[in-house]
Amino acid sequence: MTENRVGFRYLILGLIAERPMSGYDIMRFLENLNWLIGAPSCGSLYPALRRLLQDGLATVEVVAQGNRPPKKLYHISDEGRRLLREWTEQPSAPGTPRAFAMRLVAANSRSPAELVAELERRKSELAGPLARLGHSLGGPEGDDSGTALALRYARTVAAAEVGWLNDALTRLRGSTPQPLDSATRLQG
Repeated sequence: MTENRVGFRYLILGLIAERPMSGYDIMRFLENLNWLIGAPSCGSLYPALRRLLQDGLATVEVVAQGNRPPKKLYHISDEGRRLLREWTEQPSAPGTPRAFAMRLVAANSRSPAELVAELERRKSELAGPLARLGHSLGGPEGDDSGTALALRYARTVAAAEVGWLNDALTRLRGSTPQPLDSATRLQG
């Protein structure tokens, strides 16, 4: 199984661990994150849901909807919850913002202390690249070559992520953890 497919499997488990969702609900949620993690097609989501069912990691509840076709709500099973927890407790490999975002969604059931540790790991992952990016912009003043623009973009994105991490860590370390604002959390 490729790393993307494995991550997608855990992403779905993380979503249905938070609350039962239909395939449509999952697609709508993921469309909000399309620019960051890519939204799956129906042709990849529904086979992934079927595999979760076959592997005993999820269950499905069919809910009548009057004159409309019944709605299938997917629930995480105890085995799915156990597997998800094992995956989220593994040290994360340094990765892209895509992998990190998928891991955060899958970490719904983790304690605030575990989330703090995950965010601290990500912050340390960014420290080296951010420092290197600060030193690699040494071209001539006003250099707007594609390379210089790409380096400035990477530095800006990494700095913004560190700012977000600092804000999230402050919230999580507060006496009563507060949910992130809806624009950050993007609930479907």
